[in-house]
Amino acid sequence: MTDMKYNISYREAMELYKKYPKKGGNLYEERDIDGQGQFYTDHVMAMTSEDLRSKSMIAAELAYRDIVIAQAFDDVETFYKEAERLKNKVEELAMELAQAQKIALDGPQ
Repeated sequence: MTDMKYNISYREAMELYKKYPKKGGNLYEERDIDGQGQFYTDHVMAMTSEDLRSKSMIAAELAYRDIVIAQAFDDVETFYKEAERLKNKVEELAMELAQAQKIALDGPQ
């Protein structure tokens, strides 16, 4: 599955997220502000209108968003695993059906 807007697959996004430093190393790096477009502008406007000025307030919002993102990744991973399980079950049932059809047509061996 690929999000066409960002041209990155779920698995690629998950690998990037896993590489995100948790302790030690830099969590923040210089970003291309122009490349972030409306996302960046929306945040600047919201921080200004909501008087979000302290590092603590901003960090609390970022932490909350990290929690939401982590949960979304976990949910997607769960959905992928369930989809794989269901795919395997469908394949198993298809083989059983093919065997049953063969027996029905050819008679028991």
